[in-house]
Amino acid sequence: MNLNDSKILITGAGGLLGFRLGETFSGKCDLTLHYHSTPDKKSSEKQQIGDLSNIDYVKELSQSIRPDVIINSAALADVDRCEFEPEESRKINVKAVKLLLKYFPDAKFVHVSTDYAFDTDHVGKPDDERSPVNTYGQHKVEGEKLVQAASENNLIIRVNTLFDYTDKRNFFKYVFDSLRASKKISGVKDQTSNPISAITTAELIFELTKADATGCFHIGGAEFVSRYEFAVRVADYFKLDKSFIVPVEADSFEHRARRPQMAGLDCEKTEELLGRKMPALEEEFRLVSRVI
Repeated sequence: MNLNDSKILITGAGGLLGFRLGETFSGKCDLTLHYHSTPDKKSSEKQQIGDLSNIDYVKELSQSIRPDVIINSAALADVDRCEFEPEESRKINVKAVKLLLKYFPDAKFVHVSTDYAFDTDHVGKPDDERSPVNTYGQHKVEGEKLVQAASENNLIIRVNTLFDYTDKRNFFKYVFDSLRASKKISGVKDQTSNPISAITTAELIFELTKADATGCFHIGGAEFVSRYEFAVRVADYFKLDKSFIVPVEADSFEHRARRPQMAGLDCEKTEELLGRKMPALEEEFRLVSRVI
């Protein structure tokens, strides 16, 4: 796909991944960034602001822009909030997808989804049966099915455990800031995933879009670690005091949505298409350290 000649709409541009997507696609296409509310930081790109679960807004949006590609990174990704506010989760993770597909039928739809599409027993491959164990995963799977049914040309990209050092909440920032302030933190030791930076994830989504990929692809890091192991690796790389990190069992947290014990994504299909390996944690820490 020649992105230089393409009009691209990125939804959720105010989020952790959406922010990096905006940076990555900027200057490489005719770009419009969508925000749910007015962003704190100014951008030179065209902007749209509104609620994607509101039918009147999406209708109006479809009359003002005609994107060739929609990259949908808009989501309610707070897993616990989704569990206890399922209607809000459905609005953002399902209804908004349905409206975008309905009112932009000619646009290629690149949908960002999650490793929580799978259960507790294995690392998911793109074509594995989906079996989510929490409301967030269930709603993201519903969104995936809508995208698949709309067109064979669409693309689903599952990601997991994104991290960065921005003003957006994520586990890396929590660990780094806490340890730098000599604060004790907990790290779950009995659930694993393969973390990757939002910076690299945005680059890989750009490459998959440019390659005009269709179907389903996975993005994740080369290493599978628990939250506790991840925190220790952060401490070791940045020379912070890891004695403040306390290993805990996932069951020690009350009022928490169920998580897969073995989360994470098999990324071999993506590696083969793009001709590059997924990065190790140290590579990603080196990348993120540039923005700290």
